[in-house]
Amino acid sequence: MAYKDGKLVEKVRAIPIYSVINGFWVNETGNLTNSHQIYPAGLV
Repeated sequence: MAYKDGKLVEKVRAIPIYSVINGFWVNETGNLTNSHQIYPAGLV
């Protein structure tokens, strides 16, 4: 999730770049705060 001035700008999903790296495309400029929630695979 990307926040700007404390307000949610957009929810983004991971984009596989390589087999072990994910990227996140955000269509916004300026100072943003990113929040990542990671869950163990067995709990999803």
